[in-house]
Amino acid sequence: MRPDGLPVWTSSALPGHLHDTCCARELGATAALNWSAAELDLPALADFGHENTGHGIKVPVKQPADGSRLAPDNRAYNRLLRGLRGQGDAASPS
Repeated sequence: MRPDGLPVWTSSALPGHLHDTCCARELGATAALNWSAAELDLPALADFGHENTGHGIKVPVKQPADGSRLAPDNRAYNRLLRGLRGQGDAASPS
């Protein structure tokens, strides 16, 4: 999704039981997003469901397993990521 709300790309429908990340890999979307981050300095913003999809797809930092609080810089990163993702989510068609 572009910042103005216009979709950049949509795929054909895939089976509903497939995870978003599986579909993105199958369709080559993760490769394209990682390329755009590396070559054009345009990272993608995603949620926890896209963890481990590559350096070009930025996801929030998870809460530590021991229940301790995230470091201030990680909390700030998550807050900024949420704010930017929220703009794209609001532009997405329902």
